[in-house]
Amino acid sequence: ISEKQKQLSLRAMDHRVEYAVQRMEARGVRLLTTPLKALERELAPLVAESEAVIRDAGYTGNLASPKQLQEWLQGELKYDFVVNVWDQKKRRKVRKWSTDSKKVLQPYADRTGDPLIIALRAHRYLLKKKKDFCERLPTFIQEDGLVHGSIRTAKTVNTRFSHADPNLAQIPKRGTNAVERRLAKAFRSCFTGESGWMSGADYSQMELRMAAALSGDERLL
Repeated sequence: ISEKQKQLSLRAMDHRVEYAVQRMEARGVRLLTTPLKALERELAPLVAESEAVIRDAGYTGNLASPKQLQEWLQGELKYDFVVNVWDQKKRRKVRKWSTDSKKVLQPYADRTGDPLIIALRAHRYLLKKKKDFCERLPTFIQEDGLVHGSIRTAKTVNTRFSHADPNLAQIPKRGTNAVERRLAKAFRSCFTGESGWMSGADYSQMELRMAAALSGDERLL
């Protein structure tokens, strides 16, 4: 196969992918606002409870400010949260202070059972779910009563699709404890298809599934 034929073949496949993605966007999903509002009411006291633990420990700054939190944790409480991170400019790993929930806070909380770090991680998780999902998702409901998220197939660093307006790929599906797992299940029950008959859906490995369907490769299928 010549290079020109290869390019034409790939271009034709691109068109098929874009067509499938556009159909997914146009189909949309239905957001069930009643259970979502119930979730918001459930999250509010949990957010307040985790914040109370942090305030009782002496923090008076802005909980949404990573810089202020770092100064407090590192300067006053002497936490040593230093990890290896990849520096894009230097093209190598460097040691950097971090309060990343997944890489730092959760492992530390699991290892030590520190109530402050547990509360800090919980507050970050719960507040994000309350604001980004409970409060913002209803604003994306369009005139047809559905949410039509944008699926971006290009301009992504890791070649995977990205999602926006809203990011339906970030709807929680699991958690690190019983509360988070229950909340994730509750969040997923707030969505259905236009007909109301869809019980569940996931974008898991969507790129591989589409590659299998488009290529017809037996092993990939």
